This record gives sequence, structure tokens and C-alpha cells, in this order.
Amino acid sequence: MKETGTVFPPSNCTGCGACSVVCPAECIRMVPDEEGFLFPEIEHDNCIGCNRCRKSCPIAGTWSTQRSISSAPALFAAFHKDVAERLQSTSGGAFAAIAEEVIAHGGVVFGSAFDAAEDEVVCQIAENEAQLIALKQSKYVQSKIFPVYAEIEKYLNEGRVVLFSGTPCQVAGVSACFAGNPRKERLYTCDLICHGVPSTLAWRQYKTWLEEHLGTPITGFQFRDKAKGWKNSLRSCQVKGGKIVLRGNKEDSYCRAFYLNLSLRESCYHCPFDCASRADFTLADYWGIEKRGIFSRQDIRNGISRIEVHTVHGRDFLSQMNGKLFLRPMEWDCRQVARPLRPVQRDVFYREIKKSWECAFPLIKTSLSSRLKNMLREYLPESILNVLRGI
Repeated sequence: MKETGTVFPPSNCTGCGACSVVCPAECIRMVPDEEGFLFPEIEHDNCIGCNRCRKSCPIAGTWSTQRSISSAPALFAAFHKDVAERLQSTSGGAFAAIAEEVIAHGGVVFGSAFDAAEDEVVCQIAENEAQLIALKQSKYVQSKIFPVYAEIEKYLNEGRVVLFSGTPCQVAGVSACFAGNPRKERLYTCDLICHGVPSTLAWRQYKTWLEEHLGTPITGFQFRDKAKGWKNSLRSCQVKGGKIVLRGNKEDSYCRAFYLNLSLRESCYHCPFDCASRADFTLADYWGIEKRGIFSRQDIRNGISRIEVHTVHGRDFLSQMNGKLFLRPMEWDCRQVARPLRPVQRDVFYREIKKSWECAFPLIKTSLSSRLKNMLREYLPESILNVLRGI
């Protein structure tokens, strides 16, 4: 039997997979643990002791992008000028506009998409705007990215521009892996203000329960549907026959577990990356922008993106965009990143959902007042919801 072990302490590992990609002996593979999170496993019998796995690890390594701006990041409020594109996106469509620019110049885009066949979220490539649709919208599941490292390298070596979009820890892994690539200036990265990532197991158990609850297979899913506007977004799923089922985000049991920090990866509770992004851009919702009084109600309804530009590389890219993206410079607000607190019942949650999703309901129950608020969000017209929110 081959002796196996971990590459790095599991509590710190983010699952980026950089170590498995750089191993010249190919003795590291990514395998799911009992909670459904991917971790590297090393076959010591085949290890040649080169230590490249640790050198490439964004946690253990000492690499640097060497492209950072010394001052505070440049901050913009932004939105895609095409309303249809904004409505397909979670916030203001900034990712879509940046990705379209890359594709227009013969580049390729990597981002997260649902894989219906495997019931998981994976990193996929888009070389045209039709393929880009699957990469839009938020997916509150950790995506599998390590299979695309070889594709990224291939396109960089061909001299093509590559945009990689992922969580801060995934961007750190990609950046570390390609820090020595002579064509790294063709690689652009964007991350997000990240709350943390649930596992594939959590998603599959929830989806199985939801299909049983609805009595029909789910053919499409959005965590933040804009049917009632950006500020009133709902969880929506499309079922067999095309019917759309809406539910308040904070009333949905999967979203509740996410916001209560129960379903997150262990490393998320002490993540070092969201406060020190390695990406060229950080994209997010620009919450609170309505208080500035600088955008119309309709613009706010359709969504506003927040763009933080961390590097000269990213700043130069934005300056050359072809006009699809509206950009308004904002004064840097020194946002504070609050890492999620680890709940006492976090391990109990994963133990229970392995039996069935419903077994975890006592841990994620909502108060009566919360249920009433979410019922109002589901059933009241958008105009009344906006009055109640003071928009």
C-alpha cells in the first residue's frame, strides 16, 4: 500500500490545488474529505522531495505578485451600460463588461459555472459571449479550479490574454502558480469580497432535499434573482416544465446556513486573503451606494458594482476599455473585512447533513419575525418593498 499524507495542515488549506499542478512527480491528487471539501493528498512513496508543492502554496510560500500599487486601491462605482447584461448579473455587471473586453481582443475567460451532470460548481472557459452566460451570477459553492491550470498555461503560452475570476484564495493559488511564467503580464485576475465557501456535499444534500420538497427535478438555479430588483434579490430555481420558484434569500435554508457561517470551509474562518487581495480587481455589490444620492432609482434597481483596482496592471486594463462599462471614481472608504466567526455547532451541521439536509433544520431555523419579513419580500410588489426600504 502506498503511504499517503497531507501537503499542508488541513485547517489552513484552501483547496486551490496549486500544489497538485506543479508537482513534477504527479504524486499529489485533490480528494474530497468527509465534508465534501477538496484537499491535496500526497503519495510519499513517489515523492522526490523537490518541495515545489510548498513553494507554490499561497499559504506556505513567500511569493509576491510584484505588481501592486503602493497607495490605497482605486475605487469605482460601476455598471454595464447594457441593461440586459446587468439583469443577467448579480450586481452591476462589471465582471461581464471586463470579460467581454478580454474576449473581444481574442482572449479567454475562466470562471465558475454549475455542472449539472456532476451536481457541482467547476471552473469553465468562455471564448465567446454565449459561453460567458454560464459564468455570470454568484454561486455559493466552492468551485473546482485545479483542472484548468493546464489550460491557463496553454493560452498564456499561445500569447493570448487570460482573465481568471474566483475567490481571493483561488486567485492567490493561480497567481502563485504562474508567478514565474514569462507571459504572466497577459494574465488578469479578479476576485470578490468573500464571505466564505460551502462544500459540494452541502450543495448536493440541499439540492436533493429541495427536489424532494418540490416534487420535481431542478433544471436551473440562481442564488440572487433580480425579479424584484437588486436590493430585493431572491433565491430562484427553475423546475421541470420551465416554472420559476422564488423564495426569500434569508429564508432559504441553504442561504441561512451560509449566512450563519455553518457551511463554510475551515480555512474561511481565518482567511488571510480578503484583506490583502492578490487580484488585479476585486468586484462586489456596492451596498449603501443609494445613500450617496449619485445614481437614479432605476440604476440602483438594476444593480451597482463596486470595483477595487489593486495593481497598475489592472488600472491600465480599465483605462483601455471600450466604453461598455460606466465607471465613477469614488473616494477610498477603507472598508473593514470581518472574517466569519466559526459557530460552535459548525461540525454538528456537517455531521447532520451527511444524514440528510433536513436533519440540520434545528440549527438553521429562523425567528418568526425573520420569516414574516421574508414572506413580505416574496409576495409584496417591488414598488411597496422599495418604499419600505426607503429607496
